[in-house]
Amino acid sequence: MKSIWRNRVALALLAALLLALSGTAAVAYANGGCPVVDSAREAATEGHFHLYTKMLGLLEEGQVHQDYCSITGNLMTFTHPGTPNSAAIGDWTFKNRVGPKGRGSISGSFSIDVGWPADSTGFIYGPVYGKIYISFNAVSAFVPKIDEDCEPDHYNFQGPFRVTGGDGFYEGIRGSGTIGGTFHDHEGPDDVQQWFDFAMIGTARFRGHP
Repeated sequence: MKSIWRNRVALALLAALLLALSGTAAVAYANGGCPVVDSAREAATEGHFHLYTKMLGLLEEGQVHQDYCSITGNLMTFTHPGTPNSAAIGDWTFKNRVGPKGRGSISGSFSIDVGWPADSTGFIYGPVYGKIYISFNAVSAFVPKIDEDCEPDHYNFQGPFRVTGGDGFYEGIRGSGTIGGTFHDHEGPDDVQQWFDFAMIGTARFRGHP
């Protein structure tokens, strides 16, 4: 009798354990059968990345134009199916220092705002909201003009950048790399006063992530 009772208890405990595990799995895989990812560190399987923007438009007082601020590439989760592959640039600040013969530097900082413009609640791994903070300090050179009267001022630049941190989905991110592009010191479309185009190549990791 004691043996039968022990077997019944063991079966009851096993059933309870399986039920608990099935409930956990149902929660973890509730999003169309795919696991919900709460942090980029859970999906950051490859640290190398590249990003580029075609046009970062600036309005008066350095404000970013909402129609010309997207950046795309493969930063961390960007290449996983069902996760964002583009973001918005915000919090942009910069200084353009021009020295003798057009040589100088361009430095500044900005944020990469992941989760814009799409509704990230539709991503199969769950919502993705968070900012990544960047600072850079590049050398620059004035681009010689073909025609002084017909061509506006612009400067090529290249130098190091640092990923100084993040919040939300990208909390704890750190990294570094090279940024390079062109600063167009003239007006563009739709009230754009100045604009940049650039590319970034680098690596990033999370604290506590191998």
